Amino acid sequence: ETDVNLNDLARSLNRKAWINKLTLFQIEALKREAKHELKKYDDEFSSHYGRLPSNDEKEPMRHIYETYAELRTGIHHKKGVQRLHRLRKLKTELRGQLKEYDNVFAMSHGGRAPTADEREPVREIYEQYCTLKEELSRIESVVEKTAEKKSKNKKENGS
Repeated sequence: ETDVNLNDLARSLNRKAWINKLTLFQIEALKREAKHELKKYDDEFSSHYGRLPSNDEKEPMRHIYETYAELRTGIHHKKGVQRLHRLRKLKTELRGQLKEYDNVFAMSHGGRAPTADEREPVREIYEQYCTLKEELSRIESVVEKTAEKKSKNKKENGS
């Protein structure tokens, strides 16, 4: 159960900001509630008129439809952020393992760093680290471009 009322959220002028403050669990619960309300409207309309409502006949539910779409976007965003945090954490852990190997190696080899051949025991970790680093770079680039686009749109719209 959420502390946020679906109808209050749907009628809010700043739904996106409100949604951004919610947890993933809360957003998912509100999305289920919105979907239930939309289905209930369709079912009641259908039982009364013997057919599903047209787009014009769905107009009284527009605020719920718009909220539902924004909740779906909010879920996608939250899951993306969570994934980004998990990938960053994993990258840090892998980098730590590689540094640890280098430090242990250096201590037992007079302070010198291992050669590529001497890093063979951690090759898989290194490859995973490099792949992860590239993936994070791509994701962060997309996030940065999206943020720039949003900023540009806000400036153009006078927000």
